[in-house]
Amino acid sequence: MKKRDYWNSIIRAMIPFILVTFLFSPFFLSCQKEEIKLKTIEPENLTLKSATTVGTLTYFTTAEEFPCSGLPTEDFEKATNAYPEGIWNPLDAATNTGFLPAGSILPGISFTLTRVGPLAPYTSPDLNIWAGLNGITGHIVIANHQAETLIIEFTDDNVTHVSMKLLSLFSNQATFDINIYGNSEVLLGNTSILGGTPVGTYFGVQSENPIKKITIWGFDYVNCGNEPPGVDDVMFGTCVINPDTDGDGCLDSQDAVLHSNMEPFVNIDGCDNGVPNRMTLGEPCGTMMSDVIDGLENGTYKNHGEFVNGITKVVNEWSAKGLITPEEKGAIVACAAKSSIGSPK
Repeated sequence: MKKRDYWNSIIRAMIPFILVTFLFSPFFLSCQKEEIKLKTIEPENLTLKSATTVGTLTYFTTAEEFPCSGLPTEDFEKATNAYPEGIWNPLDAATNTGFLPAGSILPGISFTLTRVGPLAPYTSPDLNIWAGLNGITGHIVIANHQAETLIIEFTDDNVTHVSMKLLSLFSNQATFDINIYGNSEVLLGNTSILGGTPVGTYFGVQSENPIKKITIWGFDYVNCGNEPPGVDDVMFGTCVINPDTDGDGCLDSQDAVLHSNMEPFVNIDGCDNGVPNRMTLGEPCGTMMSDVIDGLENGTYKNHGEFVNGITKVVNEWSAKGLITPEEKGAIVACAAKSSIGSPK
């Protein structure tokens, strides 16, 4: 065989490999980029700890630490299908199919899938109501196409708390990249969550500003493949957290004095005796020593001595309970004696 014919046969044999490499190189390169991206992210950033506050957002990874319950929750259980069924964009209260009649989805929330993936445009439904396979319990909603982003939108301006279960069908090593948006498409924050097995991985977020949209994109960085994101038990609304208005350590619902006098030291008629203003003992909580003193100062007395006796009685009780020392008791009584409260005007 001539040398030229030999090399021509070698080149012809290599052509299929060259074509395959050329056609699929974008995928391999993108996969390589994703692997590089993974290496640049610290592991602790991928696995959130509960109640992690970043900017105006607080993230939660357990339902126990999420600050509220009882909000509207979309669990997709009004669907009657016993196997996966497709849904076209959007999935909301107006969706009307044979297995999901109108009104089955809660008002104020919608689910859509972007249609910009590498295989778009699609001729199949955007979302799936998944049931009965791959260990899924009940019904969930999941992206019907890989390399797509699941979008959850809220129509009201009073959504500041959202929680859900993140699910995947095929991988227990999926990473979900989550973006949270406010009004006017303002990005409030983003995070990544590892997990998403068919059992579900908990995710919750609390925002100081209204949440209008959450986007979720899944990828298995270990096996280098897209993982369609799924969700279930999406709870949304505003959690009215029981406040502590005066900052005395007692929630308002349990506070005997909602607006306590939180001065650092007990003060009687302008006399600062250096005794720390402590919370009195007993139930209900929330009564500071200065609250009691203020009440006595505002009382009506026959004479100055009656006021001093009132103060003495109170501080004797505090001393007997160990709330103040003998020296502190003497200092408070001394200030009461120097005051003009109860004296003729």
